[in-house]
Amino acid sequence: MRYVLQGMSNKAIARKMNITENTAKEYISDLLSRFNVSRRTFLIVEMARRGIEIPTAAQAAAV
Repeated sequence: MRYVLQGMSNKAIARKMNITENTAKEYISDLLSRFNVSRRTFLIVEMARRGIEIPTAAQAAAV
């Protein structure tokens, strides 16, 4: 989800996660379905509406 929020493409997400682009697409489709939205931008809006925050890597390491 962090990579989607950063605006990364499926290909870039796949490379970053060391998975296939197809698997990245499936993960993103699952996220969209779970949040009942049809687009990545709507996902970001819905997360903000629900008050969901994804910590950055630096924030996670500091904890």
